[in-house]
Amino acid sequence: MLTSVFLFLQGFILAGLSMVLGAILQWRVYETSPCGYYASENCDYISTVSLWTQVPFYALSAIGEVRRLLPKTRRVFHFDADLTTSFR
Repeated sequence: MLTSVFLFLQGFILAGLSMVLGAILQWRVYETSPCGYYASENCDYISTVSLWTQVPFYALSAIGEVRRLLPKTRRVFHFDADLTTSFR
């Protein structure tokens, strides 16, 4: 069984990888843009990088957050078997 610390660590590692992927993706957008690194200065052209290349960035972020929050949800939703008999 995975411990809470291990799940927490997995979540932060996935979130960190997501940030690295986001930085690489932003670099790629700047490299493929006709305006280069000056896209905000009167440039009417766009990059050729597809919007779908952002999906792994957001997916890794979401999976990392879920892995990070799993230890908390295990504590909140942990039901004891004798809980139902204590209300009799």
